[in-house]
Amino acid sequence: MVQVEFLVKDCTVEARNAVQEECKNLQIDDYEWDDTIGQLIVKSSLPPSEILHHLETATSKPILIRGASSQEESGVCILYDNTEDLSSVPKVHGLCRFIPTENRVYLDLVATQVEPNTEYVAEVAVSGDISRGLKSVGGAFASLASISSNDAGKIAFSQEVNGTLQDWIGHAFVLKATNDSSNGVLGIISRSAGVGQNTKIICACSGKSLWEEHAESNVSSSEASCCKKEVPKKKCCC
Repeated sequence: MVQVEFLVKDCTVEARNAVQEECKNLQIDDYEWDDTIGQLIVKSSLPPSEILHHLETATSKPILIRGASSQEESGVCILYDNTEDLSSVPKVHGLCRFIPTENRVYLDLVATQVEPNTEYVAEVAVSGDISRGLKSVGGAFASLASISSNDAGKIAFSQEVNGTLQDWIGHAFVLKATNDSSNGVLGIISRSAGVGQNTKIICACSGKSLWEEHAESNVSSSEASCCKKEVPKKKCCC
């Protein structure tokens, strides 16, 4: 069971009613709703990305995940292009949340615009140096799963894997094609905000509002992040 905090933009009575109805449809009985700021906190065994997708569809409103909590601290990784060009902001391909369970780690991963119909391996790399993309992260510190993209070049994966999140913080998370080691996306695993811990409105990385970052993000309509850079071993704004 995971506790997740969502924030709904420009909340209206109609949006509130849609959120409450969708919680019923998803059989989420344990939730709290704050009309004043459009905040929704739920406890559910469903993947956070799946809940987010249903809520955005039901309300037709932009929605952010502001925090996720289990009994231990969670993690997050924004997935970027495999590039050695440090002169420009890399393209964002998706986001993976890492939520510790009793003895394992729950991965909630959505990646877009990768190679269609291709098998990828998900790994935690030896290092967190992504300055030269896949060339600088080193080999596998932990192999997590094999995942295939669909016809549209999208990967959606929600499942428990073996490992300990605290051992992975600061390391790179890699999605690498099994048939081409140079084809992949990657980012750094950072600690993420828990429920009630993220109160920011402006992203410190860009100076833009979270909703401006949400609108500009290339992640997908159901996954967005406010940061375009990550700093290992610090709280991420996601």
